[in-house]
Amino acid sequence: MSNWCSRSESFQQLLARELARAPWFLLSLVLHAVILLLLSWLIGAPPPRQGGTASAQIVLADADADIQLEAAPDEVVEVETNDMSEATTEPETQARYLPEPETETAFEREAFTEGLDLIGLSTVRGSKGKSGGGAEDIFGLGSDALRRGSLRGTVAKLRNSGLEIVFVFDSTGSMDRVLDGAKRRIFRMVEVLHTLVPLARIGIVTYRDQGKAEDYVTRSVAVTHDVYRVMNFMHTIAAGGGGDTEEAVLEGLKVATTQRWQPDSRRVVVVIGDAAPHKSDEAGLRNVVQAFTRTHAFVHTIATPDTARTNRANPETQRTFQNIARDGKGQYSVLEAEDAVLQQVLSLAFGSDSRRDLDEVYALVEKQARRTDVAALDVVQRGDLGAIDRALRREPVDDEVVKAAIMMRNPSVTNFLVEKLGDQSFPPHGRQACAFAVMQILELRRPALDPEADVALRPREVEALLRRAAR
Repeated sequence: MSNWCSRSESFQQLLARELARAPWFLLSLVLHAVILLLLSWLIGAPPPRQGGTASAQIVLADADADIQLEAAPDEVVEVETNDMSEATTEPETQARYLPEPETETAFEREAFTEGLDLIGLSTVRGSKGKSGGGAEDIFGLGSDALRRGSLRGTVAKLRNSGLEIVFVFDSTGSMDRVLDGAKRRIFRMVEVLHTLVPLARIGIVTYRDQGKAEDYVTRSVAVTHDVYRVMNFMHTIAAGGGGDTEEAVLEGLKVATTQRWQPDSRRVVVVIGDAAPHKSDEAGLRNVVQAFTRTHAFVHTIATPDTARTNRANPETQRTFQNIARDGKGQYSVLEAEDAVLQQVLSLAFGSDSRRDLDEVYALVEKQARRTDVAALDVVQRGDLGAIDRALRREPVDDEVVKAAIMMRNPSVTNFLVEKLGDQSFPPHGRQACAFAVMQILELRRPALDPEADVALRPREVEALLRRAAR
């Protein structure tokens, strides 16, 4: 053992002398060590993934998502599982899938188009009809003034109590410009309303007058969550009739105030017109309005100007509309602009002190409405009719799928939507969504389905629409 130690010390001394005499020898040892490490790492690494254009099939691990997607090898695929810590990644885009009706999976959102000003219903609804979500998101996107303003507190209260709004429109001939403005803007108004109060309900009453010359005295859609029914109904209203100066305001208010209201909701009725009620109806109007506003209810009035060249209402209209608003614990105002009629309505519903905040919310919603959900676009592009069927059966309907169907105009999807118009077993709210989409895709002047009835189209009517779609 002592001889070995002696030889070992002699070797160390020899090595030290050699290194001192030739420092390049140490450098050579270091370089060889590095090369050996690199070789061992390369030999132990898995073989590189082959390139090319062949696609790799990705099967989602989420129990709620049973749709198989194809992803290019060079894409990043992020799969959202029930355990949020188990996200897997592969190179450059997110896996896109439509959630089952029971799930609330967050869709990936990206800027896709600058068009479709009239569409875009739920890009910011977020909560899909549930009580959380969109409102906090929209306040977070806004300015400090919006976050600190009175609107936020009002919205918090209404999300707990509920909000129901019924618009009461004069639809006689002199109201054509106002009605056109309301049709153009009702989409955005619904979007803003459901961004702030997702469970808000909407109804519409339109009135003309008594007499044989009139097509109707009142027409209406009862207060509802089905926004497509409301929007379709707006497209069936055309201004006409109204030969004399007084109109059936009383009849319109009777229909509006006798809805099936929710017990604790804030109930708002807004009357919009350019003509006074009949003098003989004024006492009845006061009784109807005062009885309605005993609990949680308000009646506001908006008088439209006599002509486009003045901002003043007819004196008699002004007097009677002021009386209605006073009896209804509400506010009277003159229409500010034909295209902004529904924006003015919302400011009355949320309170006039929220007007500036609402203007900012409108601007934010307008900006986000140009964003289209890539998951919905993918479903429509692939023509996944099963996923589309589930989206339309949801209540409320998945607005992003409707928007994508209108935008992409996939023939197989369009035919599917048309066929559902004739399916009496399909949910009525889903049929109304199909009717809205088909009206936009086929450029119809009015929806093919009657929004005032839950009756499906007859086979020959469906066939006529299919022929039009083929052309």
